[in-house]
Amino acid sequence: MNVWRALNFTSESDECCRIRRAAIEKGGRVMNWLPECETIHCTADGLMCQTFANGVVIVVDWADRTVTVCRKGKVVREVKCSISLEEFHELQAWAEDL
Repeated sequence: MNVWRALNFTSESDECCRIRRAAIEKGGRVMNWLPECETIHCTADGLMCQTFANGVVIVVDWADRTVTVCRKGKVVREVKCSISLEEFHELQAWAEDL
């Protein structure tokens, strides 16, 4: 049970930390089910911005329902209508892989 707790990050005990460290040392890697990014909600402006490690930024404008993906300051993709949560997750994965 402790191995499961350690590898699913449900416990921070010393033993679980040692199990995670050993797993990484033996070639394991941390798996993310969702893209890792910084998310900022600017409610005054009606915007949500997500910045990924590769420098790609997703900006959601709640007022006009526009989703814009920018890379190095240039728009690489823009969706001008409501998208489903599943489509947004696909867009996040695509942005993370740019």
